Amino acid sequence: MALQLPEPEYYTLAEVAERWEVSGDVLLRLGAEKKLIFAWPVLSGFRICHDFLGGCLRTAEEVEQLFPSLRPGQLLFRVDPEAKAIEILMGGLAYLNSYSLRPSSILHNGAIFSASFSRVSHFINNEQGEHYMTIMGGLPPLPAPYHFSACIPVRTSRLVIPTTEIHRLERKQEKVDQAIAKAEAESPIPSQSKRALNTRAKVIGALVQSHNINLADKGATSALNAKLELQGVALDRDTVKKILDEAREQIEKPN
Repeated sequence: MALQLPEPEYYTLAEVAERWEVSGDVLLRLGAEKKLIFAWPVLSGFRICHDFLGGCLRTAEEVEQLFPSLRPGQLLFRVDPEAKAIEILMGGLAYLNSYSLRPSSILHNGAIFSASFSRVSHFINNEQGEHYMTIMGGLPPLPAPYHFSACIPVRTSRLVIPTTEIHRLERKQEKVDQAIAKAEAESPIPSQSKRALNTRAKVIGALVQSHNINLADKGATSALNAKLELQGVALDRDTVKKILDEAREQIEKPN
């Protein structure tokens, strides 16, 4: 019995590459171009840095001021003595900023240089002390011009794509496929795409020119039908007329 399992929160880079039949490099390039959202399952604490000044916040008070909707002491902090910066313990997914995926940001070993994140989906609640830590959702986004910075190296092989993002792009593709199917259904020749119609128009247009058939002549359709029948091509009069109209457009187009 095949179970209808719920979808996971995200899929790995390798899983999505196989699902969409593209390479992982193409997906990373789409991420750098802001066409695909990537995330990283949180494996460590995060620092908060300024986009332009480059430095990280050094006190819990500075960090808490960026999240006025949270009560003081609600976030769990630890101090990084080497970096002299405050780390916030997080959970869930961290959403990668697109510029972290630029070729210049990815090192030869697949590590991202100074990975930057716009938001993190969950935080760890510390209100009752470290022995009563709970994962909480809904961490407010950081105000500009701040970003989250990972405290450990982030490798592209560990990146994931949220399921919501996969559904967004697949729904978009479904709409494109539906539009193409509708256009083909409304094509002058049943079951023929517009591209196929244009190709046939060009071929018949060449035939018209080679036999000196005047497209402006009222008898052009009958004349072409007769030529086609001699070559073993059977088409009804209406179809020939529609193709002739397309051929006329192709012939009259400037080179």
